[in-house]
Amino acid sequence: METTNATWTSLLMSRASRHTRIAPSAPVVEVFERGDRTVVRVYGEIDFDVAPGFDEALHAAVGRSISGLDLELGAMTFCDGAGLRVLLRVRRAALEADKTVRLCSASAPFERLLRVTRTHGLFAGDIGLESAPDRPCGTRET
Repeated sequence: METTNATWTSLLMSRASRHTRIAPSAPVVEVFERGDRTVVRVYGEIDFDVAPGFDEALHAAVGRSISGLDLELGAMTFCDGAGLRVLLRVRRAALEADKTVRLCSASAPFERLLRVTRTHGLFAGDIGLESAPDRPCGTRET
């Protein structure tokens, strides 16, 4: 049975940590609350085919967050221009709502995309351009 974008978005909007796939080859996206922030953790590939569902889910996550989103993209194995466009649109929506989008972790392919497009400075966060361990934003290794 194929999961629709609307089903994917509605599952991500529940208060409990949930995840699902849009299609068998689509990424898994987890969305959960951590304090006053909403965490979005992505596993797999974000491309043109899944960008519309990803966009819906992220905009819903921004809408339900109190102060913004923490993106944990360390397990995202691929992101094309359509995926980056979604993230930039969500960032703009968050800023318009006086919220922030922080990049907590990023995979090497996503870091490369940010460098090539010179968009790395648009996301607040802890990682800069170096790979960071998969840890919550604001926490440091001990």
